[in-house]
Amino acid sequence: ALNPALRILGVTATPSRLGHGYIYGDKCAPGSQNLFPRLNHSVEYEGLKNQGWLVPLKGKVATHKSLTQDLENVSVSGDYVLQELGDTLSQQRHIQTAVDAIRLYTQDYKKICVFCCTIDHAKQLAKMLGDETTIVHSQLSPIERQINMQAWITGRSRIITSVNILTEGFDMPDLDCLIMVRPTLSSSLFLQSVGRVLRTSPGKDHGFLLDLTNNTAYFGTNLDNIKVTVPKSVQDMIKKDNELIKLCPMCEKEVHIALRKCPCGYEWPASTFEEAEKIPEMEDVDFERVEPEWHDIDKQVVDDHVGRKSRKRLGKMTLIYGQNIYHPKEVSLWFCLPDEYNGYAVEKARQLWKKVGKSKFPESVDEFLDSEFEIITEILLDENGDYPEIKEIKTVPF
Repeated sequence: ALNPALRILGVTATPSRLGHGYIYGDKCAPGSQNLFPRLNHSVEYEGLKNQGWLVPLKGKVATHKSLTQDLENVSVSGDYVLQELGDTLSQQRHIQTAVDAIRLYTQDYKKICVFCCTIDHAKQLAKMLGDETTIVHSQLSPIERQINMQAWITGRSRIITSVNILTEGFDMPDLDCLIMVRPTLSSSLFLQSVGRVLRTSPGKDHGFLLDLTNNTAYFGTNLDNIKVTVPKSVQDMIKKDNELIKLCPMCEKEVHIALRKCPCGYEWPASTFEEAEKIPEMEDVDFERVEPEWHDIDKQVVDDHVGRKSRKRLGKMTLIYGQNIYHPKEVSLWFCLPDEYNGYAVEKARQLWKKVGKSKFPESVDEFLDSEFEIITEILLDENGDYPEIKEIKTVPF
C-alpha cells in the first residue's frame, strides 16, 4: 500500500505447508492467504543430481500391512499428534522391527541418522541398538548435545537417533544413510528429512533411505513430484461445484476425477507400503528415473469399465506385453466418452483415438465397443511412476 512499485521475491525449498497446500496460486483454505500469486521458476532434484550438486537416492521400503491399523487410532491435527504417534511406535513390536531392519540393511553405511517420533522413542531405539549409537534431542544440555554430536560426526558412534533437531537446517555431507521410523503427513517434513542424505561428499556415490513407515507410499518416489496435502475445505469447495473434478496437488489445476495422471505430470500415488510387526519384506527403491523402454504387444483387448465410485462407464483397451505363462504384464488405455463425460477428459480421449482408432471417434461406450482399432505392435513405456505410462505407440503400417 505504501510502495506500489515494491516487488517481493520468495525463495524456498518447500513451497507448501501442511494444512494449507501450496503457498502460491489461488487455492487455499478459507481464512488463509497465499504469499505469492504464482511460481516463477523451480529448480528440481533431478537437474541438481544430474549436474553433480546432489547424489542419487536409493532405498528399501517396507511392504507389510500392520502399521495402518495402528495409525488409524492416532489423532491428526495437521500432522499426526506426536505424543500419540510416539506411544504407538514405541510398542515393543515396532521397536524390535526397526532394530532388526537397521541391523540387517545398513551394514555397508558409515554414518546413519534415525528420525524418531518422540524423545522416549529415540531413547528406546538408541538403547536397543547398543554401543554404536548415540542420541540428540531437546532435553539434553548444550554440552551433552555437543558431546553426542561430536561422537557421531567423528565416527566414534555410527548411528544417531534424533527428534526434529536434524530434520532441517543441518548439513553433514558424508551422511550416507537415513532411517525413517516416524510417519508423517507433511510433504515439507518428508522432503527436508530426505534432503539430509542427498549432499555430495568424497567417496559417496548415493544416499540410502530405509523407510520403515508408510511415508514413501504416501508421498511417492519422485522427489520432484511428491504428493502435497490439499486442505479438505478446498477439496470440498471444488467437489461442491463439480463432483467430477479433483484438484491436482502439484499444479493446483482442476482435472477430471477419472484421470490418474494430471497433464502437468503429477500422478496420484497408491498407498501400498506399510510397516510390519516382524522384519518386513523390503522393496528396493532407486528414486531414479529409468529411461522408457519399447515393449512388443502380445495381445490387445477392448472392453468397458465402470468407475468404482462414479459408476460411470469408460472405454478400456488393455495391452498385454512381456507375456509368459506365469506373469504377463499389462497396461490400459482409458477413453472418457461424451455419453458420460465432457471437457478435458473427452478431449484427451479424442487425442488418444487418433493413434489407435480406425473409424470415427465414438460418441458412447457402446459405439466404442463396436469400433475398429489399429493393431498395436509396440509401446514405449515409462515405468517410473506408480502406474506405467505409454509415451509412444506403434501400429501395423498401411
